[in-house]
Amino acid sequence: MAVYDLRGLGADFVIHYGGEPNEIDAFTFSNSLISLGNALQEINREINPGHSLEISVVALGGGSFRPRIRAKGKRLASLFISDFRAIIVQVLAAVIIHRCMDVDPKVVIEIDSDAVEIHSGGGDVIILPKEALSAYKRTEGNANLDRSVRQAFEVLEEDESVRSFGLARSPDERDHLPLDIPRSAFGEIARPATPLAEGQRQILEVAELQILRAIFEDSVRRWQFVWRGVRISAPVLDKDFRQRVISGAESFRHGDMLVVELRIIQLAHESGVWINDAYEVVTVNEHRPGVQQQPSLLD
Repeated sequence: MAVYDLRGLGADFVIHYGGEPNEIDAFTFSNSLISLGNALQEINREINPGHSLEISVVALGGGSFRPRIRAKGKRLASLFISDFRAIIVQVLAAVIIHRCMDVDPKVVIEIDSDAVEIHSGGGDVIILPKEALSAYKRTEGNANLDRSVRQAFEVLEEDESVRSFGLARSPDERDHLPLDIPRSAFGEIARPATPLAEGQRQILEVAELQILRAIFEDSVRRWQFVWRGVRISAPVLDKDFRQRVISGAESFRHGDMLVVELRIIQLAHESGVWINDAYEVVTVNEHRPGVQQQPSLLD
């Protein structure tokens, strides 16, 4: 059980990348910040329509890499005035946490005089200021927000040096962060939200996937495949197959293929076409050895 008290997060907050002190890959840093910034902008559009948000990096901290972010409002809405920026940050944190919470049975929301507690089926609790609840609910089913959060954690998942991700209230805060996500949860957060948001749909089809990278652990970290000549990333949701991989009953060599039931998440584009946005291997039906038998796979 974990308790995430997000009431202290404000417009001036710190992103914590846990890993090697004073070092982070430039691609990881820039692309995760862009995706998180897009997520903040999408939340702002939901709760503060017609008013813009400026996000800037204002300082860098020592130890684990910690950029300090300040959200600046432009043409503030009269409804929120000075506090809407803090609410946007708190809602982003709540959205991230919710994606890796056990929500079965259904989430229970308890409201008291000044705070809201969101209880998951697994015992985790998110605590928000009371005024943030309606903003949080308005972001449910937002396909662009879903995509931005997924993209941020896809980038973090790909970088093995990032051991955790967190949000803090100040550069000096290092222990018991309001939001602290271990690397083991990155894969779950990078998956498409369920149920699918408006503007998303799924297609199930039998597909032949050539393995580029296998994951030798029981998790939803993404494997790398080639499908129809295109490189894709997808978690393997088939637990029986994952157990066979872990036990050594399945071994892989260069060129091996999997025949699978592939779940394709598509996003509606403004042009009217559907674009493939994410992939998941639901069931592995067959493992076909490749023609070349030279070991080449590394986790």
